[in-house]
Amino acid sequence: IVHLISEVEQLVTTADGKMNTTKGAFKDFPTESQPVRIPLEKFHELAEKVRQLLTPHGQVFIPDAVKKSINKEATGDLDVFFVPKEKNWKQNVLKVFPNVVAQVSNGPQLMLVVRGLINDNQYMIDVILSNNKEWNFVQFHHGHGVTLPVLIGAFARSLGYKFSRDGLYRRIKNPQGNFRNLLLTHDPKVAMKILGLDSDVDSSVLYASETLAQWIVSSSRFDSRAWR
Repeated sequence: IVHLISEVEQLVTTADGKMNTTKGAFKDFPTESQPVRIPLEKFHELAEKVRQLLTPHGQVFIPDAVKKSINKEATGDLDVFFVPKEKNWKQNVLKVFPNVVAQVSNGPQLMLVVRGLINDNQYMIDVILSNNKEWNFVQFHHGHGVTLPVLIGAFARSLGYKFSRDGLYRRIKNPQGNFRNLLLTHDPKVAMKILGLDSDVDSSVLYASETLAQWIVSSSRFDSRAWR
């Protein structure tokens, strides 16, 4: 399981190292409309500015890219999970951000390139629609780095579940061999109980590879035979 974590971290680091200043969603846009990467030293300042702009219009959760980052000096975008107060949330989001130089709307996701939020650079702000039912699970899933959801996801699959960004599902196979996912809970504590994991673990455990591995292995439902 430690080896799996190492592979996940290496994949993230390698992929990030190959990324240039062009964000995928805007790769076909003119150069002047493309975002630059966000230095981690500027991330908290940018996040606070975005939070101030959006909070009057709904609930805001911004995962801490500094804690999530692995051997990185910058991140490609600022993810914002958003529970809006009104249905026309995209229009409200566009109104609060000055100097939007490019945008891509993809269903429950609004990706923006915004200039002048904290300096003259153009940064990508990725606003992702959420709701009150899944809010706690979204914060748990996205709030503890890239390794945690991958590893819990693999562990959950080994037990016949799906660990998704909005909840824990049971994978059910019908007589025709097709699978469907049955929602079990939007509550992360209930999900951890189902998986046999300690839901009261200190959050620092969930960022470090070694302690994260120990946490998974300590589950009463962990079977080492499934990981060989």
